[in-house]
Amino acid sequence: MKIWVLGIASGHNTDIYDCYNGYVIVAETEAEARALANDRPGDEGSIWEDPSKVDCDCIGHTIGNDKTAHVIMASFHAG
Repeated sequence: MKIWVLGIASGHNTDIYDCYNGYVIVAETEAEARALANDRPGDEGSIWEDPSKVDCDCIGHTIGNDKTAHVIMASFHAG
């Protein structure tokens, strides 16, 4: 499994509250990571599968045999 970092792309409106700013997700593919982030959006809406609004980079691989996609960390901007 791969480790993905997702974050709001520069130029996208980040002046809102009660929204997610980013995620660290374990998933096999970028599409799977984006879909998992989109499962529970805040006030930012369902933007996580849109590459023009959200950057997504693979930063490494997991160790072990667990093949379950999951969120490791989420950054939430509470208002």
